[in-house]
Amino acid sequence: MISIDGVGARYLGAYGNTSLPTPGIDRMASRALLFETALAGRFSSDPVHWDWDQLSEIQDVIPGTLRLVTDCERVGQWAEVLFDEVEVVAYETALTTAASFIETNLAKFFSVALDRAMKVADGDLLVLHCRGLYSEWDAPLEYREQLRGDDDPPVPTGVTLEEERMDDVLTLDSALAWQQAYGAQLRVLDECIDLFLDEVEQVADDNLQCLICLTSPRAYPIGEHNLIGDRDACLFDDSLHVPLLIQFPGTPVGYRCQQLVYANHWIDWISHWFLNQALVVPSLLPDYEREFLICYDENEQVAIRTHRWKLIADHDKRQLYAKPDDRWEKNDVANRCPDVPQQLLDLAEPSDEAN
Repeated sequence: MISIDGVGARYLGAYGNTSLPTPGIDRMASRALLFETALAGRFSSDPVHWDWDQLSEIQDVIPGTLRLVTDCERVGQWAEVLFDEVEVVAYETALTTAASFIETNLAKFFSVALDRAMKVADGDLLVLHCRGLYSEWDAPLEYREQLRGDDDPPVPTGVTLEEERMDDVLTLDSALAWQQAYGAQLRVLDECIDLFLDEVEQVADDNLQCLICLTSPRAYPIGEHNLIGDRDACLFDDSLHVPLLIQFPGTPVGYRCQQLVYANHWIDWISHWFLNQALVVPSLLPDYEREFLICYDENEQVAIRTHRWKLIADHDKRQLYAKPDDRWEKNDVANRCPDVPQQLLDLAEPSDEAN
């Protein structure tokens, strides 16, 4: 189980992006169960935002050892009561971009992760949690330059976006430059995952069946709606829409699922697989056939997502977007469809649906 913080689905080729190459993740997606609309149930600036109660239930179905490798000390501390083994990878704050791929924090994390994966036995669950895109962006500068067009502004040289954000205003040029920096970091991640999966799949082919899941607990807004990272928690898809891929052993062809799901439902599907050792097609799990999802931010603003609509509401304002046509949530139609927001709020019961 690979959980990388800050990976937005919109930036991956498997989800339709054509400007940032992600061949490693795309290769996995071509053989995986891909959920088109997997959302984080809550957007939080705290890295310890897993559903710990739900995660604790997996202990009863894992026949082997439950292991965690993380580069976040707080996650490691919280996980000690749930996991049989917890390893916190030493994390060094990056002050400058790395000179090479192998010197990045992501590469160092996956080096440790691969070593631990080689020791996994039949019946074990290894969870890899990495702070990922919610850390310093230390990808080599050449990775950023390769994404820069001839007429684009110079690439930023810093490792944190806040270094060049002035007066809380993000210009189009600045947003583009930092999106390229994000893309460079995503390329490092993609290469890490590609190398990691190559090695794991070779061992799995020889010795044991291996299910592999890739997701993220939250996305990373960077310029869309003039929002930046966890400083600007929001309920647009910029923050909530994350990848969710599950690659089952012996399945050579991918499958795209249109269901609305919470990203952390990977816990239930992996539990189901351990119990049944069978392919989990969502239609076989009626409990996850949802008409709508409800998501929150730290200010208890609520978003309600159906197959046709996305409503974002707080005490004073309601924003409504037509789905799936308005992919980037640019055209607020709440004033043109005044009855729909209230119908959605009447339909949804946050206390029942929130995760």
